[in-house]
Amino acid sequence: MGLPILNTMAGSKGEVEGIGKEILKYPIEKIFTGHCTTAKGYRVLKRVLGGKLEYLPTGSGIEI
Repeated sequence: MGLPILNTMAGSKGEVEGIGKEILKYPIEKIFTGHCTTAKGYRVLKRVLGGKLEYLPTGSGIEI
């Protein structure tokens, strides 16, 4: 988590990319993230995870 107002991330771009690459090692179909990821963090993860990553805004739901 960083400061959403300033569009920062708590880690470096490389660290966040590394997290995304580690996630890809597991058989996870879909990952949902919210505002704590920050817009910048989401963009970095989206480049790594592609269609597996979706933004889940407050008030939204997931149907299983």
